[in-house]
Amino acid sequence: PSDQSPYGVRDLGGGVRDWCARSDYGDLPEKRFPIRGGSYGTVEVCCRCASRTLVERDYVGSHVGFRLALSL
Repeated sequence: PSDQSPYGVRDLGGGVRDWCARSDYGDLPEKRFPIRGGSYGTVEVCCRCASRTLVERDYVGSHVGFRLALSL
């Protein structure tokens, strides 16, 4: 319960930053993809939960992953 968002989601703090859908960002360069969220394994500015950045399509990092989600 201490790591629970206002929406009831748990275990989001400190994990990995998430790859996101390009459609959320409008027009992007073809080879760039957005990642959002924070991770304790990155520099200080990228630890924030509201952190956002763009990376190359073939970017690999131990602090970047993805989350499987199902709309109810």
